[in-house]
Amino acid sequence: MFRAGFKNLIDWKNKKERKPLIFKGARQVGKTFLLNEFGKTEFANFHYFNFEKESSAKIAFQGDLNPKTIIEELQYLKNKKIDIHNDLIIFDEIQLCPRALTSLKYFCEDAPDSFVCSAGSLLGLYSEDPSFPVGKIEYLSLYPMNFQEFIKALGEEELLNNYIKKPSEILHERIWNRYTDYLVVGGLPEAVQAFVDHQHDMGGPVFEKITAIHDDLINGYIADMAKHCGKENAMFLQRLWQISAEKIGQDHSEKFKFKGVFPGKKTYADFAGPIDWLSKAGLIYKVPIIESTRQPLSLDPKENFFKIFNFDVGILNYLKSIPYQELKKYDFSHKGFLAENFVIQELNSVAPKGFFLYSYKKGTSEIEFLFEDQGVLRPLEVKAGQNLKAKSLNLFLEENKTANAIRLSRKLLPMPLQELMDWQKQSSRRLCDLPLFLTSYIKSKS
Repeated sequence: MFRAGFKNLIDWKNKKERKPLIFKGARQVGKTFLLNEFGKTEFANFHYFNFEKESSAKIAFQGDLNPKTIIEELQYLKNKKIDIHNDLIIFDEIQLCPRALTSLKYFCEDAPDSFVCSAGSLLGLYSEDPSFPVGKIEYLSLYPMNFQEFIKALGEEELLNNYIKKPSEILHERIWNRYTDYLVVGGLPEAVQAFVDHQHDMGGPVFEKITAIHDDLINGYIADMAKHCGKENAMFLQRLWQISAEKIGQDHSEKFKFKGVFPGKKTYADFAGPIDWLSKAGLIYKVPIIESTRQPLSLDPKENFFKIFNFDVGILNYLKSIPYQELKKYDFSHKGFLAENFVIQELNSVAPKGFFLYSYKKGTSEIEFLFEDQGVLRPLEVKAGQNLKAKSLNLFLEENKTANAIRLSRKLLPMPLQELMDWQKQSSRRLCDLPLFLTSYIKSKS
């Protein structure tokens, strides 16, 4: 399946001053698959070492960490020559071999022309370890497949391309139907592949398969919590992850509340560590709520004032126990939480480095998302349906005369996408309307 992250890997390969790469992302988002495809298609030879499956590979790192010595040891293990200057070397589940993680520093310093990629689950949790090779590595993040990738996996890329060039009601409804499919399936590759393979099973069978996959995936994430945190802490993390999903959409205007989540724990101090763990594990997105628009926006956030979103909308719906029949009909109340979680998932999948997203609340005025684009405030209003009433957005634009807004909704694209973007730049118009399913096409993010 096509992944936009593949281009980022090629860009890394072609850099003149290249550092070893760490590929970050939650478990099962497709890191291993993408790295192996990268090796197969972009290199004459590549060498894959998985420290979970091949514990013997750790032996190569028990002596000194000179890259030449390590490569010699790995050659003995594989009984195959490794060209350190031309071959791709992949270290998977690298967090299970801390000395391999440390060795990336020396690959950077002593073998700067080497092609070393590493990946692993929960790598974000190791970034503060004293032996972590800070400054000697590059990062790439992989997220669940976004809607564009989902459409391409279904072989319907042309459908979307035709729509953005010449919008029509018929195309809009066909793509919207795929959008509601995506809300059920989510973006985890295993679930997407199952949907691609079985989408012609009429009615419920395909979605029942997806539900079973989500159940297995969630059990895997919970097993990770127990493996890395111990039974008692894992129970706390599991409960926090579950309750954070349940709270999404319950009260749009309020920050995440700690009371009643877990017995004996009720303050931010009790939750700061576990929330940080879930965030670094890639299982949640934490969005600060700000009350001021002074720039830079990073000046305003309070540490304990935020919203939590799930990393994958399919997993979110499973945790919230929403039947796939309801999701496909898309006519239940309070579906705004789905649209918001979809939007943040789409934005993160295409976000440039240094991108930060906020939520805004001042009195009764609320804006779902807000970010800075070259010094200009960009509010994002998210509407789950076709009702475009936006009192808070209008007030925000009155108070912030240079802000340019985007409103995402169920509505038809009003004109070809490129014309719309050009028109907004050239006119005094400060509000641009886009269908929800085009979130990842926002120009400032691509």
